[in-house]
Amino acid sequence: MTVSTLVLASACGASSLPTGPLFAHVADSPHAYVYVVDEPEMEFTDGFETFAALDDADVVIESIRSVGDAEEVTVLGALISGPLGENGTWQSFDSYPPIEGLDGEVLEAEGARIPAGSGHYQILIGYRGVIEEMSIRSGVEVTYRVGEITYRDTLPARIIMCPADQEQACLDEMDRPVEELGDAP
Repeated sequence: MTVSTLVLASACGASSLPTGPLFAHVADSPHAYVYVVDEPEMEFTDGFETFAALDDADVVIESIRSVGDAEEVTVLGALISGPLGENGTWQSFDSYPPIEGLDGEVLEAEGARIPAGSGHYQILIGYRGVIEEMSIRSGVEVTYRVGEITYRDTLPARIIMCPADQEQACLDEMDRPVEELGDAP
């Protein structure tokens, strides 16, 4: 398995949904990585997305949804890990749920309460599927509540899942948004 990462500096266009306070740091910063599978059948956990607890209010996660997956990819579930300790975050894990590498508490995402000021957390989304062609997740949708207000943020977080024989095409796909930003007026 090979993992390549790209973080883009800014975005072209904004989401039609208002950005809440939890993910303001990534709302306009698309980012991506390539996950290359050695065999067509794969199972892994994406752990690339993180956030900091708000300082002044508890947050309740209502749902986390993977956006834009190919039909061949099944989302196994979503977890939250934290507060993060000395291990920090791992970008991806070879199983779902992750077996090692986490040093924070692991909670089902739906209904997880993030106490105010409690530190940084990692979103963990499990995937399974047969990857014979490039598959692109376009983002992660997080619905959460702060007090009586519910927010729905779509994080511009791509994963290009790729068979080993198409790695260069997948790397080119990861770079495409950078080229689009360069061509923007």
